[in-house]
Amino acid sequence: VDGMVREDQRGKKLVPRCTKQTWDCASKDGLQAVFGFPNHAAYPGLRLHVIRLFRLKQYRYRFGFKKIIGGELDSLIKFFYLLTQKMKINLFKITRQLNISIHTSDKLQDNLDIFLHDIRLHEVLSLWKDQKYLKWRYEDHPTNKYLFHSLLIDNILEGLIITRNRGDSIAICEVFSRKKNVLQMVLFLHYIIIQNIRSN
Repeated sequence: VDGMVREDQRGKKLVPRCTKQTWDCASKDGLQAVFGFPNHAAYPGLRLHVIRLFRLKQYRYRFGFKKIIGGELDSLIKFFYLLTQKMKINLFKITRQLNISIHTSDKLQDNLDIFLHDIRLHEVLSLWKDQKYLKWRYEDHPTNKYLFHSLLIDNILEGLIITRNRGDSIAICEVFSRKKNVLQMVLFLHYIIIQNIRSN
């Protein structure tokens, strides 16, 4: 289950009321458990009705240390970081002889459902995420702006990463890998970080 409340409607106990209604409807259909990730704002209103399995980590990447060490040293560190990451990405391309392309947009690409279906075949337990959900949760968000990064290999979508730029840092909101290729996705993330460092 997932929910979203507009900023001007927060603090009105909409989350617990809507969630209870959702649970009541689901229980009538025979569901015995609901799986979800309430954030720091929603959890207090739900804690009487949920069993917490674990705490989620927030994944953010801070662009440099200018405020701590000054501009000149920060620029030097960024230069060597960018250089090493570009070398890793180029080495990955050369050794595997792959036709790799990466596209960034503020819109989701069409026909994601086959890609997301392939991912679900490898999932043991996860939120159901289809194209409609991702559009509702990210592309159509009323206040936050998200970017959708697509990794294509031989014109086949292999990875999708959704990010939100926060000025001095980037929030990694979603990471999807069709084949669960860890090295491929790590290098994809590094590429996105490089692009964000350059634009800041």
